[in-house]
Amino acid sequence: MKRSFLLLLLALFAFAACNGSQSEIVGKWKPAGEVGEVIWEFKENGSISIGGKLGKYSLGDGNRIKIQTQTATFVNQLAIEGDRMTWKAPDGSKQEFTRVK
Repeated sequence: MKRSFLLLLLALFAFAACNGSQSEIVGKWKPAGEVGEVIWEFKENGSISIGGKLGKYSLGDGNRIKIQTQTATFVNQLAIEGDRMTWKAPDGSKQEFTRVK
């Protein structure tokens, strides 16, 4: 009985942690240092708008984000600290974003 309760509790914490990442990313972001004003808008339902082009995103284990559009699909490591978001691609390149207020 105690073991079942403990497993249920751990599952709830894991689910809450995933939802925390989801809520942190929701909103509008722009690439740091970019001259153009391409806005990336992440919505609660898993949809994304990139400069008006639609797609979807999902967050996975290991702090990964998967973005799918009509023309591309990619997976990056994700880190969010306050109003700064960083993606690290498998080739080691990084992209930084700042939250639009």
